[in-house]
Amino acid sequence: MEVKQAVELAKQHIADIFGDEEITDAALEEVRLDHEENEWRVTIGFFRPWSVPARVRVFSEEHIKNRTYKVVHLSDSDGSLKEITDRFFDPVA
Repeated sequence: MEVKQAVELAKQHIADIFGDEEITDAALEEVRLDHEENEWRVTIGFFRPWSVPARVRVFSEEHIKNRTYKVVHLSDSDGSLKEITDRFFDPVA
C-alpha cells in the first residue's frame, strides 16, 4: 500500500468511528511505516466539541493542548484496520 492510500483510509476510519461526536478540524499529523509490524501508523488530530468553545476560530496554545490525537494502525498488505490508539504529545514548554 502507498502512503497516500494509508492516509486516506485512516481519515475514513476516524470519520466513521468518531463521526457521531461531531469532530472538527481533522488533519494528518504524522505517518510511519513500521516494517517490523508490517503496518502503517497514521496519526490524525482533531477537536471534539468539548475541547474548544464553539465560537473560537483562532486556536490558542491552550486549545491546541486539548486536541485529540489518534494513531490508526493499518495492515500494509491489505489496508485492514488493526487498531486505533491514543497518541500523547508533551506540552510545549
